[in-house]
Amino acid sequence: MLRRLTERLPPGRGERTALAALLAVLAAGAALRLWLMLAMRPALVGYADSYPYIGSAHGALFGDPLRPAGYPLFLRVVHWVNANLSFTTLVQHGLGLASALLLYLTARRFGVPRWWALLPAAAIALGGPQILIEHAPLTEAVFVFLQSAIVYLVARAAGERDWAWAAAAGVVAGIAVTVRTLGLLLLAAAALAVVVTPADGWRRRVARASAVLAAAAVIVGAYVVVHEQETGYTGLTRAGGWNLYGRVAPFADCEEFDPPAGTRALCERRPPDDRPGPNSYIFDGAESPAVREFGNLFETTQAENDKVESFARAALRAQPLDWLDHVVTEDLVRYVSSEHLTRAAGQGLTFDGLQETLVSGPVGGQTMTLVSTYYSTSGQYLHQGRFDAITSYERATRPVGVLFVALALLALLGLALARGRLRAGALVFTAVALVSIVGPPLTLFYDARYAIPAFGPLAAAAAVGGAALMARVAAARERVASGARERPT
Repeated sequence: MLRRLTERLPPGRGERTALAALLAVLAAGAALRLWLMLAMRPALVGYADSYPYIGSAHGALFGDPLRPAGYPLFLRVVHWVNANLSFTTLVQHGLGLASALLLYLTARRFGVPRWWALLPAAAIALGGPQILIEHAPLTEAVFVFLQSAIVYLVARAAGERDWAWAAAAGVVAGIAVTVRTLGLLLLAAAALAVVVTPADGWRRRVARASAVLAAAAVIVGAYVVVHEQETGYTGLTRAGGWNLYGRVAPFADCEEFDPPAGTRALCERRPPDDRPGPNSYIFDGAESPAVREFGNLFETTQAENDKVESFARAALRAQPLDWLDHVVTEDLVRYVSSEHLTRAAGQGLTFDGLQETLVSGPVGGQTMTLVSTYYSTSGQYLHQGRFDAITSYERATRPVGVLFVALALLALLGLALARGRLRAGALVFTAVALVSIVGPPLTLFYDARYAIPAFGPLAAAAAVGGAALMARVAAARERVASGARERPT
């Protein structure tokens, strides 16, 4: 066996060194995750969403009207294997390392040199925010893994004549939709990536994209059928329209459109600049006209949810420029500076706020009570010194500011400079990164938690750009050297 493994190693010394570097990155990522597990057990439970996720896994799988049931189902399956919450946390950390490896393998399939392909692997394996969020009962660890698996399968679909890879990409994309509704945009990006990747003729590419969509439709369709049987509602979530309402309420002006029947009470008198952010409109009864009119979204009727959604859609159709203005000036800029807050309340968490909430959020005690009911786990263990070290590391490795700008510029260079397989990689990685960056602000709001899945594919797109730039520089040098050799003396 050792001989067979040796024969499969890359022949060149440089390539073997790069492979050793990949193993070192993965080993370092594993060590950081082990350090966190020794510092804090069983999990970080301060983020409010952890409570309904665990509650749905423990009780009615489709009981949460706001969030899809894919992640609670994951929690339930892992709980069946081992009922200790620390085991679930361990599995999520394993998914993080698997995601790093998948992005490396995908980059290599698109022709990215080994050293550049280490960039996306390191972004996930060594990224402090990624490691910290994996330690919480939240969707990100699973969603990042599914996202990484999709781009890998898309790369295989582009390079193989077998349509099974395209169908597999569709299956995984369909599962992603049931974990986070953002998966719908990810599915569209995957199908588009198969079409534009120049691996074959147009007919075959369109056929493979159709296989992606068809396979995803089977998964999503099955989910919708079961959801309808359990709740009586046909769709992904019963109260998902509240998210869109939160997005548009800070700028919605009833002078610009006729509010649908039964929604006049949702019209605001406050100027847009004096209104809170989207989160307040979804949950805060003191700030939200919808909550005052219809009550807490977890207790509203479907007819009331439909009214909230119809109001949001009417505002969106009438004020698309205001919508884009808020997305760009209040949310997208926060990928560079997450502390860019323009409203008194209701905007998504900064990275500092996310760390604080994960560690000591106000619902942590309530969630731990639920944990002790569902899991064999009881209580929490904290080694303050070790935990302080990991939180300091998290702050030092956030991909914001200059680092985010550098990654984005390299990604754009990849689109401009890459050719052949590298260009295909630039298109795929950039499309997925764009979905993860723009999707949450377009449909909800920026939150440091929602930003985390974007960094792996963005780093992969940057790796393509860096490789393409170096290739162009090397070609230019070769032309200069060739010209010098041919010039008569």
